[in-house]
Amino acid sequence: MKLPAEILALRGRLLAASPLPYTSPPSEAKDDLFRQWCIDLAEQITFSYPGRGYGVKRADPNRPISKDTLAQEVGPVLIAWDLFTGVGTSSTGVVPDPDSFDITGQTFVGVAPVDHLGGTPPTPPDPPPTVTCRYQPTDLTPILDQLAQLAQDQQTLLAELRAGVWPVVVSNGWLTLRGQVGPKGVR
Repeated sequence: MKLPAEILALRGRLLAASPLPYTSPPSEAKDDLFRQWCIDLAEQITFSYPGRGYGVKRADPNRPISKDTLAQEVGPVLIAWDLFTGVGTSSTGVVPDPDSFDITGQTFVGVAPVDHLGGTPPTPPDPPPTVTCRYQPTDLTPILDQLAQLAQDQQTLLAELRAGVWPVVVSNGWLTLRGQVGPKGVR
């Protein structure tokens, strides 16, 4: 899943408002700046679009917050988007259109809503999607009755097979013979 357009737009505004040291050599200070920027983005998203489950993540509870991802809890699933490449190098870049990936099992860290862009009015959460069905409700009773009859016929045939007696109908168009065949022949 791609990062939603409104989140990409917020990311762009925050990148413009808070420049990052893309070409600085790797260091703990650089890692911390990118880590804090990811937290700021999650806080801004939570402020602008409350109730969507955005935050940041840790690889496990004892590790630091990621320096290059945004996370979202979607029910029991935790997904993330890589926002930057090469944070631990001297040539860090912005991922232009990130794809999500499942990180269920890692640690989600929720954030408080904070307006880092100033003056951005909070956007109310989207209404839940309307589910529509192409098919109209129908009475399934006739179908269920047919299924019950088929189940009964199947049980009857199974009992006859176990008894070793099978019904036979032979017809040549003008003469029809009905009978039973078992282990000892025609009856």
